[in-house]
Amino acid sequence: MAIYVRCPECRTDNKSSSSKCRKCGTVWKGAKGVKFRLVAYSGGKRLPIETFDTLKHAEVQEKRYSAKAAQGKLGIVSVPRLSEVWERLAERIGDKDYKEYKKSWKKDVQKWNAHIEPYIGHMKMDQIATADVKRIVDRMSKTKSRLGNTFSDSTREQVRKIIARIYNWGRRQGLYMGPNPANDILIRVDNERDDKLTLVQCGRLIDVCSAENYGAEHPQAAAVVKIAVLTGRRRGEICDMRWENIDWETGIYKSPDTKSGDDILLTMPDDVQNLLHLIGRQDEGPIFTNRAGRSYYYSLDARWQEIKKKAELPPDFVFHSLRHSFASAYASSGEGDIYRLKKLLGHKTLAMTMRYIHLFDEARLQDANVVARRIRDAMEPENDTQRIEREYQAAIKRISAMDVPDKKRSALIAKAELVRDMELAEID
Repeated sequence: MAIYVRCPECRTDNKSSSSKCRKCGTVWKGAKGVKFRLVAYSGGKRLPIETFDTLKHAEVQEKRYSAKAAQGKLGIVSVPRLSEVWERLAERIGDKDYKEYKKSWKKDVQKWNAHIEPYIGHMKMDQIATADVKRIVDRMSKTKSRLGNTFSDSTREQVRKIIARIYNWGRRQGLYMGPNPANDILIRVDNERDDKLTLVQCGRLIDVCSAENYGAEHPQAAAVVKIAVLTGRRRGEICDMRWENIDWETGIYKSPDTKSGDDILLTMPDDVQNLLHLIGRQDEGPIFTNRAGRSYYYSLDARWQEIKKKAELPPDFVFHSLRHSFASAYASSGEGDIYRLKKLLGHKTLAMTMRYIHLFDEARLQDANVVARRIRDAMEPENDTQRIEREYQAAIKRISAMDVPDKKRSALIAKAELVRDMELAEID
């Protein structure tokens, strides 16, 4: 199967890669009446299939016709609809005994229902083009979620991957043998995390969630948030916690139910245990449930917005970023290592934890600088001018790290500069 350019002057067919007619020399660019012919070859003969006005349209149809030809050669009489293959795949990925089991398959089902099924679920797999998939992910970048935010690049990429997975799985099962329209779409996702809280903000959030504050009225929401801040665990893992996995004597929670397959080991502070007692301690069953007795995962949304407001956090700060805040605080502490952080976060591979490696490097560099500075000071004691300048730079660094309004920060910097100038004047 091939695409030819039909010259509008002499009606000669040319290769689609050519820029002008091989017979009369007519240049395609800017010429009127240029057509693109899709042809197939059978028994040494060229058979015209269809003629199009644009090369892009011809290429899309070429993929569809190629898929139909492949189906016929393999004896696949009917091409399934995307929803039919998805239903068969969804039964498998939700089965823990299946090799392709995904712990997050419930979220995939939600994305399918919200973003994929309404638009292309009814279409046959050979009718779906790359443009159809692109319309879905482009629509998500302009559509607001129920929380009022547009969907992130990461969520759009997850939707694209679901579509690609359906096609790949269909091919392995022998249900479809055409091209995968999701493979030609590139969505750049930035995994470098800068959406984290300062230690002051974390402290303010913990204070809001205390048993004497917001926790007194909504202990479940407060406990979920506090556990997330102090342990860095995922929202789903916390909402799936069960009473029977708590050792009240040691304050340790242990559960094998994690995304990476490793055990969850959480040390729960006294304040968290107090909040759990307010919920109503039980011998067994899920800890966090809504009024209908179901998972508290989605019931947390409204409470989280209230907690953010009380803690004076940015409106666009998402719950999952508490996990990044924990990881950043741990990595910047100068204690522990990247392997321990991988275990704490429950990452399946070290590559996922490596996004925080630069924070370990910065912490270690600071430690090394302490030793170097002490040796330098011992060899060459600093004079008064150097001491004043060092103290000034240290003050500026502290002020820059403060969680205060810009106006107040400017005033503190001006005050530090005044103190420095006065001390230097006394030396002169």
